[in-house]
Amino acid sequence: MSETANILVVDDDDFVRASFANELTAAEYEVATAENGEAALALLAKSDFDAALVDIRMPGIDGLTVVKEGLEIAPETRMIVITGYASIDTAVEALRYGAYDYLRKPCRSRELIATVSRAVENRRLQQEVQLLRKDMIDMLVHDLRGPLSIISGAYSMLEGELSALEEGKVARQWLEIAQRGQVRLDRLINTLLEMSRLEAGEPLGERKAVTPLTLVRETISQLKPLADIRDLKLRTKVASRLPKVQVDRMLMVRVLSNLLDNAIKYSPPEGTVVVGAHYSQADSPAVSFWVRDQGPGIPLEYRERVFEKFTHVPGRQRGGMGLGLPYCRLVVEAHGGCIWVDSPEGGGSIFSLTVPVEELQGDASCDHTRR
Repeated sequence: MSETANILVVDDDDFVRASFANELTAAEYEVATAENGEAALALLAKSDFDAALVDIRMPGIDGLTVVKEGLEIAPETRMIVITGYASIDTAVEALRYGAYDYLRKPCRSRELIATVSRAVENRRLQQEVQLLRKDMIDMLVHDLRGPLSIISGAYSMLEGELSALEEGKVARQWLEIAQRGQVRLDRLINTLLEMSRLEAGEPLGERKAVTPLTLVRETISQLKPLADIRDLKLRTKVASRLPKVQVDRMLMVRVLSNLLDNAIKYSPPEGTVVVGAHYSQADSPAVSFWVRDQGPGIPLEYRERVFEKFTHVPGRQRGGMGLGLPYCRLVVEAHGGCIWVDSPEGGGSIFSLTVPVEELQGDASCDHTRR
């Protein structure tokens, strides 16, 4: 093999642990061992492993817990559970939690090496796909930025020429349309680029403390001209004395702008769109942002799928490539939060997202109602 793969062996039985380690070392793998679940999770947090062999039955932290928590720590590590015949149901449960494969005890050397080899190759292929996807998106972004720069330059030149004309109203209207197209293209390019970086696991930019009200106001100011064109009212409902949130401000405003842009797009003319924020303690302290529209709503079966790339809900106009909501989910989850959508019986949709906070600052008597 061109590059030595790292394998973790987790088993409380000294003999089994040593036997697996010796066989894998003989097959030219780098091997680390852990005698219990706690030690395994510590190693997974510290080192990068291509695959981990995990015994299901161990005292203390069992193998199923190691699989679940280990994949949260190291999602790219291929988990292979080791089980006796009597615990085969538990092995199947481990597969549901994301384990790659399982081995039954007693395990032959040839079967062990073949299973580990498949797991390592599976991870290598996935990494290659991720690199190819990143290269493709980088190339696409590069190719799109060229014509965008030409459009932007031509727009600036024409705008200067029009200022000298007395009858330039019609031409200026067309230029404004072109400018809106330029802005949308620029937003698409940035979305593609940022999605590529987030999917590759790159960290967020610098997080700074900002008030929820500031984020809401900045979002409203960006989308108000579009709302005015559609004769829509924009309202805010932000609870008082909310704690600041530690966020990448540019990305979080873009998330809220995407949600508000959709709300404006799908609400009827002369309707009302509400953007709000409140303190939430449902699972852990967080600030919850939400956008409520008066559109057609989203069927129950699509409320999870709308956050998947290239998904379009039947009966709703196609407004783009279907990347806006997947992008929102990537950014929100990178901040440690979650995002979801509800559609009340009366119609409309409510998109909500949470941003974790350490504690509520100041007066805790603010509005804790969900909407």
